[in-house]
Amino acid sequence: MHGKGHYLWLLIFAGFTYAVLFKLGKLDLIIYSWPMYFTYQIPDLIERPFFPQHRSILHSKRILRLMFLLAVISWILASEGQTNYYLAFFGTIGYISHLIGDSMTPQGLRR
Repeated sequence: MHGKGHYLWLLIFAGFTYAVLFKLGKLDLIIYSWPMYFTYQIPDLIERPFFPQHRSILHSKRILRLMFLLAVISWILASEGQTNYYLAFFGTIGYISHLIGDSMTPQGLRR
């Protein structure tokens, strides 16, 4: 997926995230969502300069599973009153949205 596609996908994913927050009655959490807009770029920003192949380890299904696990853990910790974990949750959501977007391209994700 190219830059414009990533931005469009992020807007769709962010809209879905906000809709879920609204449905859960947690719309006030939007203030914590700013990391999502930065972390969705991380796989491309790190891999391009350091790896000859564009989709390397940071574009893998293993990392996607790890990010899902981190999102669940950070949501649980945040729900117990540790609000700083909302930043971690939305950060992982941004990364997850990038990987889901890339998984829909012909190149897909690595194993």
